[in-house]
Amino acid sequence: MNASDPATVSRPEGWTADHDARWAQLFARLIRIEGGYVNDKFDRGGATKYGISLRFMAIEGLLDLDKDGYADFDINRDGRLDALDIALLNPRNAEAIYLRVFFIETGFWSLPRPFDAALFDFGVNAGAGSAVKILQRALNSFGSPVLKVDGQLGPQTRRMLDLRQQEGAVLAKVRAAAAGHYRSIIANDPSQKRFEKGWLKRAEELGRVA
Repeated sequence: MNASDPATVSRPEGWTADHDARWAQLFARLIRIEGGYVNDKFDRGGATKYGISLRFMAIEGLLDLDKDGYADFDINRDGRLDALDIALLNPRNAEAIYLRVFFIETGFWSLPRPFDAALFDFGVNAGAGSAVKILQRALNSFGSPVLKVDGQLGPQTRRMLDLRQQEGAVLAKVRAAAAGHYRSIIANDPSQKRFEKGWLKRAEELGRVA
């Protein structure tokens, strides 16, 4: 077993062949969006490939599930996780991370469509907790009962989502909340304005899969 192999990622109870097909669809789209290796000095995540940053990998990539003495994402086996390991990532390595950390462990896999796609995509870019918060803010914009905006995908958030019948209206609010999140980042750190156009485009496309 190796954490960098998607075949070893444990599927939760309730996962079906439909989820496999849905996952393949979401991952293929994500790879198209994220692209290849970039090391932008203004990117707070550091070196990035397929959307996976060095800052994230320095924590998540330390797993050694195959017990060979090397972190599973120490691709060149030099004893450290650095930009070179990011550059050496292949699509299967990226898929293992995204499937386990951002789709299964978050619980996004079990959300109704298109919210599974919207929160997965935003979670990859902004963090899983931030993804749940934009959903909670979107749901709260419809009035009472009001959810606590805590970034936790608990039973109350799920129940509120199930109660909202106007899927398109909720999704529009999710996109607006995502755009607001990005604008807040830029307001607090003007150096990030260089990413504004791409971020806002991403917010507008949340939930779209094709």
